[in-house]
Amino acid sequence: MKVLVEFLTDPGASLADQLRARLSLVVLHMGPFTLQESGATEAEKQAAALEVGLGLLG
Repeated sequence: MKVLVEFLTDPGASLADQLRARLSLVVLHMGPFTLQESGATEAEKQAAALEVGLGLLG
């Protein structure tokens, strides 16, 4: 995970930006799971998770 976070953040990124990077990865994995009962398709759930994840990265 450290390598992915380093890829998503600039060197010397603030702790808040490092956390955003980590959370963006968590959202990609947890988003579809937490939306299981939404009635949305897998593609819709994945798209929503991607949108939120990218939003965290700014």
